Amino acid sequence: LRDSRESAIHTIQCILELHSSTIDHCTVPTCATEKIRFIHHCNMAEDPSSKLAAAAQELLQAAGAEVSSDAQKKISADLVSFKESADAKLNTVNQSIITSRTHADDKINTIDQRLYSLEQKVVLQTQEITKQTKLQNLSFALQNAKLNSFEYHVHAHNSYCRKDSSDLAQDIIFSFRQGYGHFLPNGCLNDCYGYDKAEWEKDKKDFREKLVNQIHGLTGTKPRVEKKEDARFVIYYS
Repeated sequence: LRDSRESAIHTIQCILELHSSTIDHCTVPTCATEKIRFIHHCNMAEDPSSKLAAAAQELLQAAGAEVSSDAQKKISADLVSFKESADAKLNTVNQSIITSRTHADDKINTIDQRLYSLEQKVVLQTQEITKQTKLQNLSFALQNAKLNSFEYHVHAHNSYCRKDSSDLAQDIIFSFRQGYGHFLPNGCLNDCYGYDKAEWEKDKKDFREKLVNQIHGLTGTKPRVEKKEDARFVIYYS
């Protein structure tokens, strides 16, 4: 654009200098024949005014193009400024979102910690209530061990002796209060009328079932009987 404008200005200056030089150095002839030739020569020559008009048109076009270019530059600058402003606002919004999210996460973590702490307190209270309930039930069972008691037989030294289950039940309940299980005595039978091994084992099993039912009725919790590797049986609270 700048080259076009300078070229047009240079053309105008050259035309003006040529036109001025022609006027200064040409002498109008005095005779008629010479006047006719002079006029014909001027008519045949290139018209400087047309060159001036063309140069002026080029100047106008160059100026218009330059104005358009400036306008485009201003628009581009405005767009860049708008983009920078929008980016800055977007960054501010993103930072606000991140900050809000961080605060929300902190609050959620605080709530989770409080809920966990409350849950642990509830668990501890539940365990304490369960423990106290167990002790109360065992205390009642210990004082009322004769309820639902039954007679059983103990085989020892090729003889049988009768016993009441209340004493054994008290020993078992006392072990429960200490948090332990209790080994059942060997040779305890429901009755002593079995003569073979199968009847003997069934009689032992009937004794264990009666003892479990008695303690269940006293404590409200059915105890668990477990056989150990040495073939002995241990009774647990649950």
